[in-house]
Amino acid sequence: MGTLKKAWELGAERIIASNFAKQIEKDESKRKKQEKERLDSLPDFVAAWELSQKEEDGGLGESIVEDVEKNPTKFIHKEDRETEVSYVSEPEDIGRITVQEPESIVCDDSIGIHWYGHFTSYSGFSRMNRAMVFGLANRNVKIKIDIQKSAIEINQSTHRELQRMEMTDVSPSAPKVFGATIPLNMCHGGKKILYTMMENDQTLHREYVERLNLFDEIWVPTRHGENIFKKNGVRPRVLVMPLGVETSRYNTEVKPLNIGNLGSFRFISVFKWGYRKGYDILLKAYLEEFSSQDDVSLVLVSRSDTDNNPNRIADDFKAIRMGIDKKDEDLPHVSLYDKKIPEKDMPSVYRVGNAFCLISRGEGFGLPYYEAAACGLPIIGSNCSGQKDLLTEENSYLVDPDDYVKAKINGPLSQLAKHCRFYEDQIFPDFGPNAIMKTREHMRTVFENYDDAMNKADLLQKYVKNNCSWEKAVGNAYNRLKEIV
Repeated sequence: MGTLKKAWELGAERIIASNFAKQIEKDESKRKKQEKERLDSLPDFVAAWELSQKEEDGGLGESIVEDVEKNPTKFIHKEDRETEVSYVSEPEDIGRITVQEPESIVCDDSIGIHWYGHFTSYSGFSRMNRAMVFGLANRNVKIKIDIQKSAIEINQSTHRELQRMEMTDVSPSAPKVFGATIPLNMCHGGKKILYTMMENDQTLHREYVERLNLFDEIWVPTRHGENIFKKNGVRPRVLVMPLGVETSRYNTEVKPLNIGNLGSFRFISVFKWGYRKGYDILLKAYLEEFSSQDDVSLVLVSRSDTDNNPNRIADDFKAIRMGIDKKDEDLPHVSLYDKKIPEKDMPSVYRVGNAFCLISRGEGFGLPYYEAAACGLPIIGSNCSGQKDLLTEENSYLVDPDDYVKAKINGPLSQLAKHCRFYEDQIFPDFGPNAIMKTREHMRTVFENYDDAMNKADLLQKYVKNNCSWEKAVGNAYNRLKEIV
C-alpha cells in the first residue's frame, strides 16, 4: 500500500518550477503576472489543483466570479429589469477539470491501456475522457490516447499534456477503451471496451445494437443504461461505471458568480440548448406560473450552435412566448447567460441559483443534476432515463412524463428523430399538459416552502458527496482494468 501523490505533486515532478516563489517582488503586478505565466505552463489538471477559492489569491487564474460588469446576462424579453448588456471576451481556459484523489492506493505501473475519444472540447464525453485518463495516470497506469478530432476548447497546457499522452509507448495488444457513442474507427488488436451511453428510453436502435456487439465489453454510467442495453440484445458483458463530481469544488461554500440584477429567488438551469433538454417545458411552466409581481428569476445557462443558427435561442423563446396568455409587462423575469465558462468556475455558476430545474427528455448520465446536487440546490427534474439513478421522490421534485412515444421524423418528437440517427423510431418520454402543470406546482412549492426543499437538497447532497465522487468513478475503472490486464 503506497501513498498516492496528488496531481499537483506529479505535475511538479514533470515540470521544472521557476524561482519566482523564492523571490519577494516589490511590484505586485509583476508578481501576479509571473504567477499567471507559471499556472499557464501547467496542465489544467495540475493548475486547477493550485487555484483555490480563497479571497487572498488576489484573482489569480482570472476567475470570472467577481466582476459583475463583465458578467451580465442577456434578457430575453423586455421588462423593468432590463439593462444594457456589455460583452466579455471569451476566456482561454475553457474546459478545466480536475480529479479528486484518494489518500492511498495500490499502484501498479504494469497496467497499460489505450483510450480513444473526444478530449479537447467541452462536451460530456470529452470531460469524461479527460477526467478518466488523468485520474488513471495519477494511479501510474500507462495510457496511450487516441484523440478524435473535435473543437479545441481547452487551454494550451492541457492540449500539450494530451499530446504527450498520444506518444506514450503501450503494447498494441493492450486493452483499448473507446469513450464515445460509437467510435469512427473500431480497429484494435487487443480487447475492445466501449464506454458509452444512450439517452432514449426502453429501446435501442437496431444499428446501434449491432455496433455494440462488435465490442468485448460495454461500460455504461447508469443502471438505467445497463437495463436497456441488456433488454435490447446487447451480447457483450455490460458493467455499470458511473461518472463523478469533484465534490471538493462543487459544494455550498463556493461564492456565486455575480451576473447582475436578478430576483431574490433564482431558478437555474444548465444545459446545451437543444430539444432533448426540455427547455420548452421549463419555460412554459415558469412563464405560466409566475408573473412580474413575483420576486423571482429563471437563469438559463446555455449556448446554442451559433454556426448553424445564432438566433436559435431567441427564436425558440419567441415561439414559446406566443403561447403564453400574458402581456409582456406581466411576464416573470428570464435571463440568459450564454458565454463559455471555464470548468473551474462552474461551481460558482450553480451557486447563482436557489434551486435547479431541468425537465430533460433523456440523459445518458445527467451530470448537471449531480453537479447542482453537490452544490446543495433543490432539484426539480424529469423522472426518466439516466438521472433516475440519482433522483428519487425523497430527495428531489420529480416530473413524470405524460406518455412514452416513438420519435418519428415526420411525427411525434420529430426534433429528436432528426437530431440523431440512433434516436429515430426510438421511445422517448412525452411531456405534455400534465407535466407542465406538475413542473409549475413544484416550482411554486420550492419558491414558497424553501425550508422543506432544502431538507430534500441536504439528503441529495450527502448522497452525492458519499457516493458520486471522481475518486470513486476513476477507482472503479482502475479496478476493472486490473482484472482485465
